[in-house]
Amino acid sequence: TNGIDTNDGSSAANAVKTFARAKQRLIDTGGDVIIVIGAALINNTGELSNWDLSEKPNAVILRGLGYTGHLVHVPNGYSLTLSNITFDGNKENVALSTTNSIIYNNYGTLTINAGTTIRNNYYYGVYSYYGSMYMNGGTISNNNNYGVYCYSSTSRLDEFVMTGGTITENTSYGVYSRYLKNITISGGEISKNNYGIVTSNSGYISVLKISGTAKINENYYGISHQYADSLIIEGGQINNNTNHAVAIGNCRSFLMTGGEIKNNGSYGISASTGVGAGLANSSFSMTNGEISGNKSYAINASYFNDFSITGG
Repeated sequence: TNGIDTNDGSSAANAVKTFARAKQRLIDTGGDVIIVIGAALINNTGELSNWDLSEKPNAVILRGLGYTGHLVHVPNGYSLTLSNITFDGNKENVALSTTNSIIYNNYGTLTINAGTTIRNNYYYGVYSYYGSMYMNGGTISNNNNYGVYCYSSTSRLDEFVMTGGTITENTSYGVYSRYLKNITISGGEISKNNYGIVTSNSGYISVLKISGTAKINENYYGISHQYADSLIIEGGQINNNTNHAVAIGNCRSFLMTGGEIKNNGSYGISASTGVGAGLANSSFSMTNGEISGNKSYAINASYFNDFSITGG
């Protein structure tokens, strides 16, 4: 924001500039709400790279009326770590006409830890643009359209890594990725979104890996992985999605060495026309894991060039 940290933050006319100052005023006054009327820029002098409001567990960082920009901006070369902090996009009172987010990770690095909540924004919860994002805990929920949107290019090594936390009840997508090199989900839960995970127009470079205790459950669609390098399922669950669990198209390979795909409302795995279109040796290989209880086919294998099941 264009505030000044010598201000007291008592009104828009007396706005402070940095989160560090806003946090201190919240503690000093006994308040519970920080109202944002301009983006907090992480490279501002005096701005913190670790945001934590554990001293004020009931506090909320709230989008101000009439403000339609990003709440927090992480610029090129900077990083932000969030812990024990709640952001609210105030979508009931601020319907954005533009595609702004709560957190805008712009060529930076964003880490989300336990106790963080990013909720209730009209468009993006997190927009990671040519940056990397690491989610170890917390919740991203109830955003219109996207919980997390990641955009990169085929020449970069940006990634989304999720080891814990929950991405839930976002109206369109839990996680949406374009041109991101690595999407790795080894823990946490992506549930009750329209789409759980989508990769699209990914230039045949994206590798999506599901492992560990990851849960992609109770979405309308579980995973849609398109124009990508590979999908690897080593563990976790893709269960109880209303429609298909996994839809794959124009992808070089699908390897399943563990995990389960169970009790989905349509296909367990649906391979669409052109899985290997223009790609040499597109393949499906299953060596372990379980695919069971799905309402339609367990696997629609029509469009793989090579197909093998040796275990599971």
